[in-house]
Amino acid sequence: MERETETQGASGLVIKGATVKVIASWQIGYGRTGTVVRMSRDRQKADVDFGEFVSGLIRGGGTTGGSIEKVWRIPVKDLEAVA
Repeated sequence: MERETETQGASGLVIKGATVKVIASWQIGYGRTGTVVRMSRDRQKADVDFGEFVSGLIRGGGTTGGSIEKVWRIPVKDLEAVA
């Protein structure tokens, strides 16, 4: 059974799968919108996917054929739930 993965952000509830906006000037940019894909155990940080892709990763001496999505770990206090 999955633990409840929700916590209160600066404005609104931040849960796994929620759409959030960065409300603090941070290294990834103020005002960017993304989706929460994971929460830290202590619910103080969220991994947010902004739709960025990383391609050509080197794995075992070769490169992968596809690409993976990059996520950013952001403090929940710097996020706002978007309706």
